[in-house]
Amino acid sequence: MIYLSPFTPTNHPSQNPHPFSAIIKYTFTPQCGILISQNRKGGYPDEDSFGARNYLQRWRPNLGHPPWTDDPSPGSSSPKKDPDGYPGKTLPPDRRRDLPALSLQNPKILLRHPPFCARKQDRKTLPSTDRSQSTPEEDPRIREKSHSAPTHYRQGYVRHDSNPQRRRILYQTQAGRPNLSQLWDQQKKTASREVQERSLRLLTPESVEVLDSSLKPQRVEISRHSIQSDLQELLRKGFTTSCAGGFFFLPYLQELEIHSLLEKFCLPKKEGIPPERIALQLVFEALFGYTRGIRTLDPISQADFGALSGLPFLCSPSTEYRFLTGIPMENSEQFQISLGTHLLELGQIASKIVNMDAHSIPLFSRKEMKVSYLSQEKIYGKAIRAFYTQDQGGGKPLFVQACYSGTTAGQATPTLVEATQAILGGTFLSVTDKEWYVAQLLEHLDKIYKLEVLLPVKRTAKRLQEMESIDFQTLKAKTGEPPLATLFTALDGFTGRLRLFVKRNPDGTLFGLITNKKYLRPSSAMEIYSRRWRIENWFQENSFLGLNCLPSLELHAIQAALTLRLIAYHLIDNFRMNLGSPFARMTPELTHRHFIQGVQGKVQLKKEQIHIDIYGFRHQAVVRNIFTNLEEKLVAQQIDPRVPWLNGYKLHFEFK
Repeated sequence: MIYLSPFTPTNHPSQNPHPFSAIIKYTFTPQCGILISQNRKGGYPDEDSFGARNYLQRWRPNLGHPPWTDDPSPGSSSPKKDPDGYPGKTLPPDRRRDLPALSLQNPKILLRHPPFCARKQDRKTLPSTDRSQSTPEEDPRIREKSHSAPTHYRQGYVRHDSNPQRRRILYQTQAGRPNLSQLWDQQKKTASREVQERSLRLLTPESVEVLDSSLKPQRVEISRHSIQSDLQELLRKGFTTSCAGGFFFLPYLQELEIHSLLEKFCLPKKEGIPPERIALQLVFEALFGYTRGIRTLDPISQADFGALSGLPFLCSPSTEYRFLTGIPMENSEQFQISLGTHLLELGQIASKIVNMDAHSIPLFSRKEMKVSYLSQEKIYGKAIRAFYTQDQGGGKPLFVQACYSGTTAGQATPTLVEATQAILGGTFLSVTDKEWYVAQLLEHLDKIYKLEVLLPVKRTAKRLQEMESIDFQTLKAKTGEPPLATLFTALDGFTGRLRLFVKRNPDGTLFGLITNKKYLRPSSAMEIYSRRWRIENWFQENSFLGLNCLPSLELHAIQAALTLRLIAYHLIDNFRMNLGSPFARMTPELTHRHFIQGVQGKVQLKKEQIHIDIYGFRHQAVVRNIFTNLEEKLVAQQIDPRVPWLNGYKLHFEFK
């Protein structure tokens, strides 16, 4: 009789091999006894699952039976062995205690039982099988989706002899029926090296300084995963802003492909803040007029300003400074070339007439530096000289190069010319001022770069004598227009002849232009040169963007800052051109005042789109025509409507 009792756990797993316990009592009769052992899970061949095939036979005494051998036992019903080499019938249980230790007499018999969770080197010792000859009884879940057999259904080969037929045993290595989804998950391959590196890059923290709620610097530990999750939470929760006009410039960033270009502009970085988002924050600082960094007096919050660049916080000025000092000069120059080439493809560069000029940025430093001529102050002093090239037709800057004070036009011109030629894809007509009136420099531009130049002549004694010898009365009688004379001249140090266009002003003074262009009429030359003043006006009109603000005295940091200022200008210029007249002629400061600052809005993520609700402001009707059905308009221009730095969501504007 067996009495089952509840299972009582113990401290050692070997003491609890089964999920229940039993109280075993023995009852004897004169003829037989019954013994059922709880530890018995199976028996020998021809026995049932509990090892009790026939209690009368099991307890019949047979003392004359020989030990267990390969020969059939006396009285066996079958003189033949079973396929495993065992006798047809088992010995009585009382004789099994006297049996010697088991030894393999037949070398053809091989017992192999793979251990639980065998190691890789142990699994290699198992005999290989041809899976194409699998028996139909094999569990089909092993073959599903080309997965190999999981550990829950590990296979073991019990016999290997001359008989080609093999018995395959599928057994479960754990109690209960396994979960198929868990089996498939366990069979997934180890993540590749790229996936592992990406995971480390997303989770590796970085110590940076950000601005807290009171706009004071605070050092925190952040990772790319935390930035993405915090930005996602910010967008889903939503926020209100009084500077919702900053979101008007996000489609123009997509149009210019700024985000993909910034990946080449910034140094590779695998952890912390993505550097291209710091660059975007510097661009938006220029649009908002915060060119010297965010300060406590700036009327701006973290939510509306940080989300523009894909960050749930504001970077401190020190973080921005470290970013700028990490950009090499070569990266800034190559970025400007790539951006200018893209502008040319978009048709935003009108002609191949280029204005070239230098702009001095005054600075106050204790370092020993050469002095430069400051045109506005009419004095010499310490300054950073920024040399610009500008498309004369559209007024867009093409390239800027930052140099220390004392740098001459002859020293900076080769880099300017090579970069501008790379943007335009060939030669161009350069319109400069008197600073380029150097014979050796003109020789270099003409013979090496095949560049056409147009610039005013210096009022030297030789030039004045040539211009005063012209008979303007005779020219006026022939043409009936203000007299313009043309003559050929030569310069010391220049090989060849140059054309000189001379004009007499109403006050009697003379003005002359010199060029190496062969086919150019005097009237066209005067008109082209009059448009050179566009670059002078450009410096004054766009000072709001921070063209005169220096982040440091590190030249490569200044070059990087000026490069980002150019991006801000292109965004404002494209935006005001879409607005049309009379907004197309607004300066960046006026554009900020009317379309950025004070525009009320609410930003929130809805249905996988970032909804930007704009509430009525003065010029709402003009802006509505541009941003209504924005996604369809971007797709029509073959522009991806998803914003990569805003977790890949699309923008949707609503005007209420």
